Amino acid sequence: MALTWLLLALTGCDKYTADVTRGASGTCELHGIHMTKTKVPIAYGLIRPNEYGRARQAASTNSFPHAEECVLGGCILGTPTQAVIYVCSDCQQALKKWEANRESHK
Repeated sequence: MALTWLLLALTGCDKYTADVTRGASGTCELHGIHMTKTKVPIAYGLIRPNEYGRARQAASTNSFPHAEECVLGGCILGTPTQAVIYVCSDCQQALKKWEANRESHK
């Protein structure tokens, strides 16, 4: 819910894009490297993650916090359809490794 309000509050000149990088550090707190900005879609609604989604969410906090491919906008539909976020190349690599490891254990 807080993310929804943050997205709405940080909507820039383009009413369809929310910039959530404003005021945030451009350095990955886990890997210590400079991150790049990218646009991702905002998913609105009540998202109920399945087993994979819950496992990925738990792992992302400590292993790949900046490898997101979308932003959750909450249950209240908002005007922005995209968000500008920071992504870390090391986080993206860690996510790929996590997914490959998970697949190999099926």
